[in-house]
Amino acid sequence: MKVILCLAICVFAQSMGQVLLPIERNWSKIEEKWADPTAPRHIPRAEEIPLRHKATRESKDFRAACGVANPARIINGAEATPNEFPWVVALFISGASFCTASLISDQWILTAAHCADGALYFDVYLGAHNLKVPEPTRLEIRATEIYINPNWNLTTLNGDVALIKLPAPVDISGDLVRPICLQDPTDTSLYVGAEAHIAGWGKPVDGPGGISPTLQKSTVTVISNAECQNSYGSLIIGDYIICTSFTDTNSGTCNGDSGSALSVINANGQYTQIGVTSFISSPICASGDPDGYARVSSYLPWISSITGLVL
Repeated sequence: MKVILCLAICVFAQSMGQVLLPIERNWSKIEEKWADPTAPRHIPRAEEIPLRHKATRESKDFRAACGVANPARIINGAEATPNEFPWVVALFISGASFCTASLISDQWILTAAHCADGALYFDVYLGAHNLKVPEPTRLEIRATEIYINPNWNLTTLNGDVALIKLPAPVDISGDLVRPICLQDPTDTSLYVGAEAHIAGWGKPVDGPGGISPTLQKSTVTVISNAECQNSYGSLIIGDYIICTSFTDTNSGTCNGDSGSALSVINANGQYTQIGVTSFISSPICASGDPDGYARVSSYLPWISSITGLVL
């Protein structure tokens, strides 16, 4: 990996690019799911979702068990230790494209709306590290129940969050699969200046080539929205966005990291998700411009209403 931990849909300040995706599961060609700005979109309202796709809003509280990483070294741009971040999820989308996501309970996954937009199904990998080889302890589950935030807007990137419900709860009592904590609704911090953590299977270098076979990790610094607007303007950088600087170690996100968690470590030592990886500035990941994420605190009421989680 080039010390850029890699992500997201490429967003230009004024326009969106389109990338054609391969259909076959060819490792060297697996790429991130890119949104097609010309495709017709219909985001279903609650009353339009068939009964089998309606979430059961049972109340569950995972706050005491979430966000516990397994011991490992933290080095910018390094390969993660296997299962270091047991909430990181690999998403193969409709057999054609790829995104990253985070497990937020024993049955719910949080990712980006542009990863879920138009998706028919997800092949979900839990407890994964090296996607290119068989891993006996990896869980591979097909999920078809998808909820896209009703405010999702490709032009402004508002609402770039989505939820995936697994067909049945998974065991989160061990070290291999555990959820990450979500930001507390009473936490009003904007985290400007905070060190934050990213992890995903995005492209390790700019240029040709697919996603990284092994999970990569790095640290980044949260910047203010005012600073981020210097690169993207106020149309894109609203209150629902959180940005990180492109550090002097070239740490950042790239194609394939979309939907992954931007997290901080709270006072209890738990990893807490404050962002969902959303965009970069151009097809060049190492452009030097800030990386953008959906701000989790803006979507907590919606997440709770769909999942029934106690936040």
